[in-house]
Amino acid sequence: MTLSYSQLLILSLLIALLVLLTLTWLQPIAVPQPVALSPAVAEWFALNATSTTIAENGQAKHQVSAERLTYYDQLQETAFIKPKALVFNPDLPPWQLTAVQGVAYHQSALEEMREIDLMGQVVIWREATKELPRSEMQTEFLKFFPEKNYVESDQLVIFKHGQNVMSGIGMWADLTKQQVQLLSDIKGKYVQE
Repeated sequence: MTLSYSQLLILSLLIALLVLLTLTWLQPIAVPQPVALSPAVAEWFALNATSTTIAENGQAKHQVSAERLTYYDQLQETAFIKPKALVFNPDLPPWQLTAVQGVAYHQSALEEMREIDLMGQVVIWREATKELPRSEMQTEFLKFFPEKNYVESDQLVIFKHGQNVMSGIGMWADLTKQQVQLLSDIKGKYVQE
């Protein structure tokens, strides 16, 4: 039996295809490995730590403490567990801030914290004085800018000032000037004294 040129060509292609499939089948399958990202490694941590920033006049400006703080040099962040902050005002009781956790952002461990994000059951309050009633704000997320004594949130905020209660989505407050502004969807209950 003699094969024509076209039959020989088809047979050669079929044999080549069979050899190629056999080699592919025998070759181990390369399974792509996931890229392992190394988690940020803590540079240091502290338990029950407190940091106080002093103004040029020698008075405390603000104080930040936490049950645990962990500094990550790679991220330029400090993570807090149960952070507490005090914002001092020479004429009034300090504003107090508490949360379940927080993260501070700064260029180095020795640089002042530019921003602290507080998360989970955030409460900020100032005790009453003879002239002013107690003020309190509650939210789930709050940005605190220590150098400006300024806070803001884009979440639901409940603001209590004496017996008056207001709520709204979003808020900013200047803690030095004692100014608070709710931004949208504002509802409230005003009690005339």
